[in-house]
Amino acid sequence: MKYKNSRYPIVFRLILAVVFVLPALISKAQVDSYIGSYSGSNKNGYIQPIASVLTSAFNTGQVMHTRIDTNFRVYFHIIGTASFILSDKLKYFDATTPQGFLPVQIVSAPTLLGPRASKTVAGINGTAATFPAGFGVEYLTLAVPQLALAWSGTELVARFFAYDTKDDLGKINLWGGGLRHDIGRYFLSDTSWHLSVGGMYQKVKVGNYLDLGTFNGSVTFGQQNKRWHYFAIAGYQSGNLKGGYKHYNGETFDQVNFDLKSDNPLFFGLGIGLSLGFLQLQLQATGYEPVIGSFALGFKF
Repeated sequence: MKYKNSRYPIVFRLILAVVFVLPALISKAQVDSYIGSYSGSNKNGYIQPIASVLTSAFNTGQVMHTRIDTNFRVYFHIIGTASFILSDKLKYFDATTPQGFLPVQIVSAPTLLGPRASKTVAGINGTAATFPAGFGVEYLTLAVPQLALAWSGTELVARFFAYDTKDDLGKINLWGGGLRHDIGRYFLSDTSWHLSVGGMYQKVKVGNYLDLGTFNGSVTFGQQNKRWHYFAIAGYQSGNLKGGYKHYNGETFDQVNFDLKSDNPLFFGLGIGLSLGFLQLQLQATGYEPVIGSFALGFKF
């Protein structure tokens, strides 16, 4: 007797919809051919790393300069991020053998982002339980546009993106808004050092399949000169990923829903940027699960 999981391509296709570039170019046929479906409690552990990775990725790269201008300024940036899947926490989870399988076992099984190797454990009377492989993802990348308005030490930040896939995924919508204020201007006015606090909320929706909401609050401290700026950033973040897919139970398809939270509440990072007139460039790294690098190209008006 074999305990095997039926197939669901939709979860990974949702990631493809959100992710701008997937380095491991996996076709839909490949997805359909070997990904297994978790319909019970194991599904949360299998998919959960996506909630943590996307939450951290969308909360990286929001600060584009250390000083917030006193005069009115408009900034527009394209921010690209790469989330590196390095830790075992993102690659493996503790899965439990299916109901009715004896003896009951807890197995370190691959997550959706984990290695491309299924895990099989033996039971009594020649039975076996197989846990699906992951996709062996080394990193996930995405890109988002960001508009900021700065005046009198306060900055308003907005993100918006909309795209209709014209297939069963439907429309992809991203929107977000945030605020940052330079509190250092009250006691660091005679130096090139700046201290600011801020926060941002973002929402990503993919048809009726995926709904991600993220929030972060942060403190930024750094120095800004004529051409160069650099800073350290630290803060709190939360993320909630909701969605669903169809699970084949051997006879019919059942609707399976998930509601997952990011388990990486704290973040910290370092950034460095260069201003060449109206052109701006920036690099930033945040950590640590996942480690994320970001690059921004933008304009100041």
